[in-house]
Amino acid sequence: MTGTLYAGTPEALTPITLPRTARTVRVTDVVQSNGALRIAGVIDDSSQLSRGESPLVEITVDRSKGIAQAQFFGTEVSMRLEEVTR
Repeated sequence: MTGTLYAGTPEALTPITLPRTARTVRVTDVVQSNGALRIAGVIDDSSQLSRGESPLVEITVDRSKGIAQAQFFGTEVSMRLEEVTR
């Protein structure tokens, strides 16, 4: 699983990525509970991390509420889920 920070607002997202914000996460566990998924993982490449940033990752995805929650550079954030069809 990878995560990257792009410049712009969700409504006006650009293809520009911000330096040193990409993270590659090795998923170690996925648990479904009460309609939500808890995804646990670890960032193996510590060179991707900012000072004080934990290599342990936990993301909760609640499709019924349309949100995902995770740590983002040490701060808990909620993100709106958007379905993408290809």
